[in-house]
Amino acid sequence: MTSFLNSLFLFITISLCSCNLIHIPIDNSNATSCKIQAYIETPFIHYINTRYGSDSFIRVAIIPFDLPETFANNSTFYARLLATNFKKHLLSTKEIAIVEMFDRDSWPLKFKEFRTGNHKAIEQARNAGYDMVLVGKVNKITNPNELTIETKMIDTNTSITLWFSKTTVLSHAKTLDKNMDSFGLSKYKPSKFYFKELLEEVSLCTVKRFVLEDI
Repeated sequence: MTSFLNSLFLFITISLCSCNLIHIPIDNSNATSCKIQAYIETPFIHYINTRYGSDSFIRVAIIPFDLPETFANNSTFYARLLATNFKKHLLSTKEIAIVEMFDRDSWPLKFKEFRTGNHKAIEQARNAGYDMVLVGKVNKITNPNELTIETKMIDTNTSITLWFSKTTVLSHAKTLDKNMDSFGLSKYKPSKFYFKELLEEVSLCTVKRFVLEDI
């Protein structure tokens, strides 16, 4: 009888552990970590309230990000996916009423402009009626579990950069997958690359710090 009860207890314990592991999401704090280095950090909400008024509806343009040459075949897709993630998270803050993806992905010398003032991006966004423009680039990837991007938010009327940062996210998903595989809950694939999940997390982390000053 004692042996039966011990076996039953062990079965229930393993079952409960299994349930917990099954429902671990990719954006769980144990699955990813985020680090931000802000070079320019203007209190965003205070800035727009002071410059435009608390009841104003500012328009923000997001220009699709630049990606490393290694993404040549899929650069447009991932550049727009990252921009779409930023749009979603900026709107979710409820602090910006209008956020739209700019209709031009690239132009001559766009990549180099990020280091030399983003003049063309500012000009095009201003001419299209936007108050601010978000520009950025994905840095060269040397670790498949890590992603680093650089972003700027610029006032198109004054050309003042309100935000300039480098955000790095590190995924621990492979470790979690190995643990789940050891329980027989999923098959571990060493070649699996969590790039979409990293794009989601890096945009969320950046917006939370920049707009909500939450990180």
